[in-house]
Amino acid sequence: VVDQTIRPCLAELSEDPDVDVRYFASQAVQACDQ
Repeated sequence: VVDQTIRPCLAELSEDPDVDVRYFASQAVQACDQ
């Protein structure tokens, strides 16, 4: 579920123009990696 649904969404959010959105998307990706 994480790899198929959540990661693609976070990858899209990590390219958002808003710096806060990019920050929290990258934090969520790191949390998924743990």
